[in-house]
Amino acid sequence: MKDPITLARRIFLVAGIYGLVATLPLYFSEHPQGIDYPPDITHPEWYYGFAGVVTAWAILFFVSFKGSDPLPSFDDSFHHRKILVSARSGGVVYAGPRSGFVSSAGSD
Repeated sequence: MKDPITLARRIFLVAGIYGLVATLPLYFSEHPQGIDYPPDITHPEWYYGFAGVVTAWAILFFVSFKGSDPLPSFDDSFHHRKILVSARSGGVVYAGPRSGFVSSAGSD
C-alpha cells in the first residue's frame, strides 16, 4: 500500500463498522445482560448513555473516512467542523436517555 491516506481511510472504515456492529446490539440487550451477567443493570440511563456515546464516536470514524483527508492538518477548519458536530452528538445522545429516564421516574 503506497498511499498512507488509503491506509488511513481503510482503518477508519473498519473502525466505524466494528464500532457500530459492537455497540448497536447494546440497545436491545439490556435485559439479557442482566440475566447472563448478574446483577441486573441498576442504572439504565448510564447504560444507554454509554451505548449512545460509543455509537456517536463510531459514526465519527465514518465522517473521517468520507473526508478528503482522514488525517487533516490543523488549518483544515471544514473537516474539524464535521468532527465537532459528530462529537457534540455524543453529548446529545448521552443526555437524551438520561433526561428521559429521570423524567419518567425510571431511575432512582
